[in-house]
Amino acid sequence: MGIPAPPDVSPELLAAREDALLLGDQRRRAFEDLVRAESSAGPVVLVLEDLHLADLPTVKLLDLALRTL
Repeated sequence: MGIPAPPDVSPELLAAREDALLLGDQRRRAFEDLVRAESSAGPVVLVLEDLHLADLPTVKLLDLALRTL
């Protein structure tokens, strides 16, 4: 879209904006970090309504997080 990044953006985010694979890896790690942090405080319940309508990358993200954690 050509929108310039704010001046305080991290180098990691700038690199991810240029590389789709890197962005996907960072998104996966961020989701795993979130679920890990929440589950360390107590049980976590994910409600997946209409999972059959989900896109494959989302299903893979959830599957990997469940396997890893």
